[in-house]
Amino acid sequence: MKILTGDDNGLLKCTQLQVKEEPKLAFKYGLQKENHEIDDIKWSISEEETRYCTFIHSLGVVKTYDTHTEKTLFKKELELDAESRIKSIFPVGDDIMEQKLIFAESTGKLSCIDLDVEDIEDQKQAEILTVKKSNDKKKLCAMLHRMKSQYLCLGQFLPQIFDIETKKCTWRGKNVPNDQDDLEVPMFDTSGSFLPGSNRTFVISNGHGKIRLYDVCAQVRPVVDVEPCNYYLSNIKSTDCGNYVLYSSQKGELTKADIRMDFRTVHRFKGSKGSIRGLAVASDFVACVGLDRYLRVYDHETREAMANVYLKQKLNSVLIDVLSAKQYNLAIHEKRQEVEIEEEQAHQYYCEHYDRKPTKRKRRAEQPSDEKSKMVKIKD
Repeated sequence: MKILTGDDNGLLKCTQLQVKEEPKLAFKYGLQKENHEIDDIKWSISEEETRYCTFIHSLGVVKTYDTHTEKTLFKKELELDAESRIKSIFPVGDDIMEQKLIFAESTGKLSCIDLDVEDIEDQKQAEILTVKKSNDKKKLCAMLHRMKSQYLCLGQFLPQIFDIETKKCTWRGKNVPNDQDDLEVPMFDTSGSFLPGSNRTFVISNGHGKIRLYDVCAQVRPVVDVEPCNYYLSNIKSTDCGNYVLYSSQKGELTKADIRMDFRTVHRFKGSKGSIRGLAVASDFVACVGLDRYLRVYDHETREAMANVYLKQKLNSVLIDVLSAKQYNLAIHEKRQEVEIEEEQAHQYYCEHYDRKPTKRKRRAEQPSDEKSKMVKIKD
């Protein structure tokens, strides 16, 4: 299984997990620089085509990397404001040589740029729209792709879905009712995920410890609103089956919850010692990275820790190769079946050779007890 990670010093690392071998570092790309951390990583074409990946540095440098040749395909420097930072990127296009990049800034701007243009004079960074007013200081925290040209924007404002072709808002959420003191509940959505096979239902994690489930076609308010904790939730992802979510917190907690039971906790994965910044789910596996400099991989079905890899730098983002994760899952199941067969054969061998003759204690237990011989005669 191939897993990509981005750290605080601008290094892109690929970790390879194999069934009968120790995890190893496949390659490392980049130079260590301060304030040059990698904030987001995406596969350039699709989850099935994992040769190319696109990632963004905090200073606005975006790169497209070829994992086979281990070389940079494209490199662009984006124009950002002094207080702006890119939160999410989405490469668009089936041809790697004719791709565009849609990115969201923390100030609320959604922009587009051609990645294949080499001349600096021809590079045109077009601003598509702004999700909030210019004088509003609320920040955008995440952007999700819904379908076609529609994107969901999350942050310190109500969740909104925009169509970048028509440049209009197609759906706008509504806040939950006021609290018991009749005060407005503050909005601070940090991450989100659409449920598999659905473009109408999505879950979000909140900076105030809340998890919400929205249904675009049902209502504008959350269908489910729960508060599993009272501190910052950094990431949330749904499983492939769509019945569970995995969310992480600033305290290093990784939790699996059941959507069908209003996000009731199923299991908490132990191991992380610091804030979890990146989370990725593929097949039966979940990978998390954070301040403790470890890449941790779990099987969320069996709750088994698959790997703990120390990567030396503080980690921000993680990305799993879906196809290799499925192959790794099949190999794990085959290995477990082999172990079960070996255990069954060992048990049969023991029964045939050692458990055939009863032991001394067993023979005594099988003999009928003479109750009369054990009776104590009482003299008159």
